[in-house]
Amino acid sequence: MKLRHFIPLLLFLSTLLAATNIWLSWQVELQLQDVEETEENEFAVLQLAEQLRHTSDDLTRFAREYVLTGNP
Repeated sequence: MKLRHFIPLLLFLSTLLAATNIWLSWQVELQLQDVEETEENEFAVLQLAEQLRHTSDDLTRFAREYVLTGNP
């Protein structure tokens, strides 16, 4: 076979590989966005849990003080 028969095939394969690369890059970007959203949600949940723990500790301390002193 002559070289001129391979050139269209090589162009087609190059185009196919480029399109596949673009599509895969787009999929990776979407997954990274999902990971970022998950990390943001996890951070918000951890902040809320810390606030809840702090509030619970305050309530426990107030209840103990009331039991010990009788002073509201």
